[in-house]
Amino acid sequence: MTAATGLALVGCGLGVVVVRRRSVAVALVAVQSLILAALALADGIGHSGALVAAGAALVVKGLALPALLARVVVRTPEPRMIVEERRTAIFHALGFLVAENGVYAAALGTAGGMPALIEVGLVFDLVVVISVAALFSSRIHDELGVADTGLLREIRD
Repeated sequence: MTAATGLALVGCGLGVVVVRRRSVAVALVAVQSLILAALALADGIGHSGALVAAGAALVVKGLALPALLARVVVRTPEPRMIVEERRTAIFHALGFLVAENGVYAAALGTAGGMPALIEVGLVFDLVVVISVAALFSSRIHDELGVADTGLLREIRD
């Protein structure tokens, strides 16, 4: 991994923290995932079947999960810009994706990387978590008019 690639990965991760538009944050995570996929595929082709599997899993993750989250963003418009607390469920889901991308970046730096079965399992688990977060975000928005999870503290029986 070159210094420029590392800076791009870190920049995308930090960008998710500072942007206020959910759509921009989703795009940054997609770019970060696709950069990792390209690295895994480039390192794995001709050398390691596990890295090729990781790259394929990252391509799927880098396209499918951001597409799902982008759909939720379009279906749940916010009436105003997101405040600094980042309490929308989408930002929580994006945090999981950025953390998981960090695990993949670390695995790319180790000799041999992670076994393909573990990588596929991670992607499966992440798909379930992100799908549930997307569903919760839509339901919260349907009920409250915004996707701010901080408002859930005010709900009482």
